[in-house]
Amino acid sequence: MSVSLSNTPLLRLLESNVCGNYYRVHNPSLIAVDGSVPEAQCKEPGVQSIISDLNGSASVLALVPGTCALSRHCCFTELIDDPIP
Repeated sequence: MSVSLSNTPLLRLLESNVCGNYYRVHNPSLIAVDGSVPEAQCKEPGVQSIISDLNGSASVLALVPGTCALSRHCCFTELIDDPIP
């Protein structure tokens, strides 16, 4: 639960950034003078697809350090457990 709560502000920042960049290319007239885009526009499928791709990539990349550490641990364990002839 705490992970999802801490990711909420990060997700909002990501959505705001992706949304602004998306509409700079696709429909600049929706961007306000202060650079913001109405939040309802950020829920459009084109924007959400990009956010989904980024979240999926971040999730996979977050697994890499643990996987590397686990594989190193397993390799070292095999070396240590082998009796010396």
